[in-house]
Amino acid sequence: MPASKSALPNLFTSTISATTALIWPGDATMAAIDQGPSKVGQLVAAALSGTMLGVFAAYGFANPLASSIRGLNEGYIQYLRCVKIAVVAFAKGMAPLTAAELARRSLDHSVQPSAEALEKALRGGTTGK
Repeated sequence: MPASKSALPNLFTSTISATTALIWPGDATMAAIDQGPSKVGQLVAAALSGTMLGVFAAYGFANPLASSIRGLNEGYIQYLRCVKIAVVAFAKGMAPLTAAELARRSLDHSVQPSAEALEKALRGGTTGK
């Protein structure tokens, strides 16, 4: 390899081929078995590097990103669940105040209004917690 070229593309290519060898056993590593232990060792090392890169990407990037998205959407999901409970309860023939009380109970305690505040808001008073 000329001195001007980087070893990174070669490492990337060998990592991809070695990771492919883990997916389809016997493909790349067994094809290189007659090339000596150094070539097999290089392919195994590249496969392990690719595996560690995948584990790092999963646990270091994808999992925290998914947890963050879940946390951001939790309030909206709770809002929709509250509306669903109120609409279904009213559709089943419950009184509007009872349907609103069922919906209030489904909320998390950190955002749940008191029963008195809910009743006052529903009867046309001012809102408050």
